[in-house]
Amino acid sequence: MLLYLSIQSYPALIPVLQKEWEMSNAAAGSIISAYQTGFLISVVGLSVLTDWVSTKKVYLYSCLAFALSCFLFAVFARSYSSALLLRLLMGLSIGGPTPRP
Repeated sequence: MLLYLSIQSYPALIPVLQKEWEMSNAAAGSIISAYQTGFLISVVGLSVLTDWVSTKKVYLYSCLAFALSCFLFAVFARSYSSALLLRLLMGLSIGGPTPRP
């Protein structure tokens, strides 16, 4: 549950960050799209990886990578381009802890 709290931090801060970073609505939305794109890529890639590596290891390292990417976003996101890249990184690392049926 704690992993997913950081996903909702950016959408909640969009009005503030739009003024601070002078972003349009499309730019603010593209940061969310970057996260979703990274997430789709990671779900496919990490699902395939679990055929060769223990699922627990994939889950653990994905959680650690996601925590690190969230920290990097909090510390280094200072503009539209840095936020876009760091949210993409967050999306790329979150596919491991995604619940599967």
